[in-house]
Amino acid sequence: LYAALRTHIGGGALNIEGATLVGQALWFFQRGNGGAYPAVAHVDLGALWSHLHGGPVPAIEGARRVELGAIDGVDLGFTDADAAGAIWWLGSAEASPNTYDDGAVVGSAVGLLDGAYAVLREADGACFRGKAEGLVIDGSHAWVAVDPDDPNQPAELLEVALEGFTTSAS
Repeated sequence: LYAALRTHIGGGALNIEGATLVGQALWFFQRGNGGAYPAVAHVDLGALWSHLHGGPVPAIEGARRVELGAIDGVDLGFTDADAAGAIWWLGSAEASPNTYDDGAVVGSAVGLLDGAYAVLREADGACFRGKAEGLVIDGSHAWVAVDPDDPNQPAELLEVALEGFTTSAS
């Protein structure tokens, strides 16, 4: 499965950072750092289940590059996704030299696939400089897990208001 994903969306090293169930398909979100590019693709859930039990690799569908934008000149890359009424993505702008080594994080954002996004901000309006890596949409709020990239510091869980976003389900 990973070899097939690498062929269709790798654009360099494969780094799947997010996945979410959309209908009867599992969507994969390629990070896009270290010379690769952000991309999405999906597989039929039944075909994936069959593959996990010894069947053939499922067909990779809908593979495409996605332009997410940048923060302070550093490209955003997917870090997670959630399908809650729409396909939401979470991303961080991390100046990483490759898909494995950490780099300086200049900001994070949340948005709708093929739609608007917003840079995460502190209460005072400053750009939030944490590495947002986990996403759950809960109505008009998002729960965001932040990874400090330090084994001596715990991850944080933030509640983010999704003011101004409109989805077809709202």
